[in-house]
Amino acid sequence: MKKCMTILSLALLFGLGQACSGSKAATSDTTSTTTSVTTTETEMATKGVSGEWALSIMGTPMGTVEAGMRVEKDGDDYKAFLTSPDGEVEIKEFEVDGNTMTGEFYNEQYAMTVDFKINYMPEKDELEGMMLSSFDVEGKRKM
Repeated sequence: MKKCMTILSLALLFGLGQACSGSKAATSDTTSTTTSVTTTETEMATKGVSGEWALSIMGTPMGTVEAGMRVEKDGDDYKAFLTSPDGEVEIKEFEVDGNTMTGEFYNEQYAMTVDFKINYMPEKDELEGMMLSSFDVEGKRKM
């Protein structure tokens, strides 16, 4: 069992970057202007799970793994993407039920599905949960 968990944890660690590298995001040469807007805690909380999140996956054999997650409202449903400097991968079977998000992504290199369950805490505008039922996940909204 311990050997299996070590293999799974290594797959997760190396899989996050590898899963994202397969679909590198296209970049544009256009220049955009960004207007700075101050966001209050109330405004952030009303966004719910939608937005850009910085995730920390803790307890892996290699320490804490950092990744990003982008959640978009799509009609009555949601779409989510795991992001890294190498690109992004869509999270499959992504569901939002109240303040709980569940989903999974497939890592081709390790031929395994990585699942998660993450809770949104509106009072703090943060995320907490588990990945592969073994690793603690925390998330903070990117500003």
